[in-house]
Amino acid sequence: NQLNGQINNKYLEDITTLNSESKEILQQALERSSLSTRGVHKILRVARTIADMRHSESIDKEDITEALQYRLSNIK
Repeated sequence: NQLNGQINNKYLEDITTLNSESKEILQQALERSSLSTRGVHKILRVARTIADMRHSESIDKEDITEALQYRLSNIK
């Protein structure tokens, strides 16, 4: 097993499955802010960590929302 920060972006995308609500939240954030692809990967990494802390196999909308709050508060 690799730690979240050790995996490459392609593998991150391959193992990250988002439901439609989570995808929609992330898409809205992309449209409303200046997030780059790198920024999206950082959000997914944080969301994965949040889900891991809940002992969850999947990332849900609350994980994405929390990760977005952390990331977007640092952009300003």
